[in-house]
Amino acid sequence: MVDPKNPGAVDEIVHLGYHWNPVIPGLKLAVVTSVEPHYYKPQHGDVVIDTMTCVRPVSDPDLQAERDTAREMYRRCMEEAVDFIHRAKKVHDEMEACYIPNMNFQDIEARRQKVLARILELAEEVNGQQG
Repeated sequence: MVDPKNPGAVDEIVHLGYHWNPVIPGLKLAVVTSVEPHYYKPQHGDVVIDTMTCVRPVSDPDLQAERDTAREMYRRCMEEAVDFIHRAKKVHDEMEACYIPNMNFQDIEARRQKVLARILELAEEVNGQQG
């Protein structure tokens, strides 16, 4: 989130995705791009300003070739990254299949509750000493 009172400070980056979360809440304004692989389909009521109408098209063949090469490299890197994520998920699922049947979730939850209670106890002690 961008603080309208301090626009240079960014508290949180909001992924707009399928849900509208204004980047500048006070103005209900967001600036997004719709460039591969992050396509944004305008929703009803969105005002879209095509900033490409303000840009002079690249006419130099060398620059066009460089731009096209960069876009192709980016696309291939994204495809490879997605492939790695899919492969990691597959291995993760295979590993889970080995250990999940042997896990005692009731004991894990009991231990979680015990640890949480102890943390809250310690927090009360610290707050009591400071107050």
